[in-house]
Amino acid sequence: MSTYPPPPPGYVPPKTRPGSVTKYGVYTIAACIICLIVGVISIIFWAPGGYIMGPILIILGALFLIVSFAFMMGKSWALKWSGYANARWAQAPEVREFFDLPPVQLAYPVNPPAASPST
Repeated sequence: MSTYPPPPPGYVPPKTRPGSVTKYGVYTIAACIICLIVGVISIIFWAPGGYIMGPILIILGALFLIVSFAFMMGKSWALKWSGYANARWAQAPEVREFFDLPPVQLAYPVNPPAASPST
């Protein structure tokens, strides 16, 4: 019978990425790539306006591509920059845990106390 050696001290198992984070991360990466392609095409083919809009699209696409990859890795700042921080799925406990954020505090109790009968 073989046993596995214990993990080294300080070992932290990798976080599992929730499916919703993967889905929205792929969407944002695809949008960034499209933005980069449109920026390059506008510089090449749309001469007067492309010299202004092309570099702007390329810079925005590159910045948000960095944010998208950080989002997929679970960086909490990327959740805020991506615009998904206030989405309903981003309040789920597994998503909050993936991004190392504290649990959501509800403004109202889930099960309000029952009213006592008056005599």
